[in-house]
Amino acid sequence: MIPTPSFPSPSDPWFDPQTFGAWFGGLGGALVGLLGGLTGAAGTFLAPRGRARRFVLGSLLVQALVGAVLLLLGVAAVLVGQPYGIWFPPVLIGGLCLGLGGGLRPEMARRYRAAEERRIEAEALRG
Repeated sequence: MIPTPSFPSPSDPWFDPQTFGAWFGGLGGALVGLLGGLTGAAGTFLAPRGRARRFVLGSLLVQALVGAVLLLLGVAAVLVGQPYGIWFPPVLIGGLCLGLGGGLRPEMARRYRAAEERRIEAEALRG
């Protein structure tokens, strides 16, 4: 007789909820905080000068895209019945990344456009 493989059901926890929550939430939250702080500081101080445009706008875009993927992963975990410790960290981190990265990108782009307009205006005044 051939043994039938047994597969876990989708509602079985994908990982140990406490370990996953601690590692994913702790490391993910720290990385998101560091990237967000670096991007925010760079955008605040460098956007009015027109510097580091690709870094700031690119990192905000990456942050929003990673946030969307994490949010979808968290929602999928909720839909298949994963425990709170599995679905909550990706939903929280993904929602924050998507909201902040996607929400702040248009404002940073506006600041860079204003800096470019000031530079062009200053060149026109110089002759």
